[in-house]
Amino acid sequence: MPNHGHGLSIADYQGALKTLTRDELERLHKTLLERLQSITPPAPARRSLLDLEGLGAEMWGSLDAQLYVDHERDSWTS
Repeated sequence: MPNHGHGLSIADYQGALKTLTRDELERLHKTLLERLQSITPPAPARRSLLDLEGLGAEMWGSLDAQLYVDHERDSWTS
């Protein structure tokens, strides 16, 4: 495997892992998580479908909603 200029390959690291104690593995795990979090962009904030309420309302302002629905339903049978 490539070593990306670090001197050790992934295989070297994997081999070294086999020699670590549980405490050492837990410390390494914590260190790796911290490193990943520092280089990973935060996930975008979750949005609610309710955030879309009113979006496009200006398009429908001059239309009669019931007439529109009736027209659409009629198109299904034509």
